Amino acid sequence: MNQNKVLLSVIDITQQSISNNENVPGARPAQDGPADPEYRVVSLDILRGGAVLGILLLNIYDFASPSLLFDVPVGLLKPAFTGWHAGVDNIILWLTWFFAEGKMRSLFSILFGAGVILLTERYEKKGRSGQAAIIFYRRNLWLLIIGLCHGFLLFAGDILVDYSLLAMLFLFFLRGLKARTLLITGTVVWLAFGTAGLFNSFGIAGTLRAGTELKDAQQAGSHATAEQRAMIIKAARDDQTAIEGLRQQIKAGHARYWEGRVDRINNELGFLLLKSSGLFVSYLGAMIFGMGLYKTGFLNNQLPPSRYLVIMVIGYVITFSITGPGLWKLQHTGYSPVTFAQWLWMPYCLQVAAGTLANLSFVLLILKIKFFKKFFFPLAAVGRMALSNYILTSIICGWVFSWGPLKLYGDIEFYQWYVIVAGIWCINLVFSLTWLKYFRFGPIEWVWRSLTYWELERMKIHRH
Repeated sequence: MNQNKVLLSVIDITQQSISNNENVPGARPAQDGPADPEYRVVSLDILRGGAVLGILLLNIYDFASPSLLFDVPVGLLKPAFTGWHAGVDNIILWLTWFFAEGKMRSLFSILFGAGVILLTERYEKKGRSGQAAIIFYRRNLWLLIIGLCHGFLLFAGDILVDYSLLAMLFLFFLRGLKARTLLITGTVVWLAFGTAGLFNSFGIAGTLRAGTELKDAQQAGSHATAEQRAMIIKAARDDQTAIEGLRQQIKAGHARYWEGRVDRINNELGFLLLKSSGLFVSYLGAMIFGMGLYKTGFLNNQLPPSRYLVIMVIGYVITFSITGPGLWKLQHTGYSPVTFAQWLWMPYCLQVAAGTLANLSFVLLILKIKFFKKFFFPLAAVGRMALSNYILTSIICGWVFSWGPLKLYGDIEFYQWYVIVAGIWCINLVFSLTWLKYFRFGPIEWVWRSLTYWELERMKIHRH
C-alpha cells in the first residue's frame, strides 16, 4: 500500500469515528475519569485544530527572525516588500492580519474557557463540586508545569502558563454565572480592560507622545531648539542601535540548543513580565466570553445558520474596515511606530474580537453543510492532540531555525517563512492522523491526563 493510500485510510478511520459520535456530549457516561476520545464535542476539536495550526502564522515571527515592529516584517536582515516577491509579501501580511493576527490566540482562549465548563459540569451535574475542584486545579497545575518547561526549554513565547494561572485565579470562580453575564463580562474585559492592558504593556501612550514631539522637532527645521535638535540626533542614533541589536539577536539565534539556554531563559522571563504588565487581560476576556458562548450552544453548532451568517458578516466588516486602512496607512508612512500605535494598536482588541467571532462563525457555518464537513475531519485529529502538536511545532521550529544545521534564523526571506509553516502543518496533520489510528490520546495529552486523574489511562486502541 503506498503512502497516499495509507493517509487516505487514516483519514477515513478518523472520519468514521467522528461521524459516529458527532452528537455525543463531551463526557464518558457514568464515570468520573477523563472524557473518552469517543465522547467529544467534534466542533470544538475542529476549531481547536484550526487554532493550533493557525497560531503558527504569527508565532513564526518569533521563530524565524527578529524585527522592529510587532508582527510586521520590518527591519529584517533580508528586507520584505522588495524585489520580485514584494507582492507576495504584501498578500501574506494582509491575509495574516485580516484572518489570523490575534484571532488564533483569541480562538484558543475562547476554546479554553469553554473547556472549563465542559470539564466541571460533568461532576457538578452529579453533585460532586468538590471533585470538580480537585480535578480542575490538579489539571491546571500540571498544565502550568508543562508551560514552564515549554517556555524555558523550547520557546520563549509560551501561552500555557498564562492559561493555567488565569484558569485557577479567575475562571473556576466564574463558571456558575449565566451565559448572558459571562458574555457581557467577557466583552468588557476583552475590549475595555484588554485595550488598557495593551497600552500599558507596549507603552503606546509614550510612543504617541514621543512621536508627536519628534515630528514637531523635525518640522521646526532651523528654528528647532537645542533640545529638539538633540531629540532628532537621539532618534537617528536609536534607529541605528536597533538595527545593530537585530544583528546581535540573529547571531544569538544561531546558537546551539545548550549554548542558547541563557538567552532563552531571559527571553521567557521578559515575555512573562510583559504579559503580567497587562497583556494577559485580553486573554482573560476571551476566555470568559468563551465560557458564555459554550453555554449558549454557539460552539456546539446548535444555533440556526442565519445566526452564524449574520455574526460572520458583521465581524468581517468590522475587522476589515479597521485593519485594511491601518495597514494601508502604515505602509504609506514608512512603517512608522507612531502610525502603528494610532491605526493598529488602539483598535486592536476590537478588530481581533470581531475577526475571531467571524472566523468562528464561518467554520461552524461550513460544518453545517455535509459536503464540506468531511474536509474538516483531519483538523479534529489535530485538535484532539492540540497540546502535543503545540509542543511539536516548537521543537521543529527550534531545530529548523536555530539549533539544527540549517541555522535559518534571520537568513531567509519573509515569504519563505510560510513555506516552512505549510510544511509543519503537513507534519501536524500526518502525525495526528497516524497517531490516532493506533492510540486514544496524543502522547503529551496521555501524560497530562494520567497525572490529572492520578492513574494511567489506557493508551492503545483495541480493535476487534
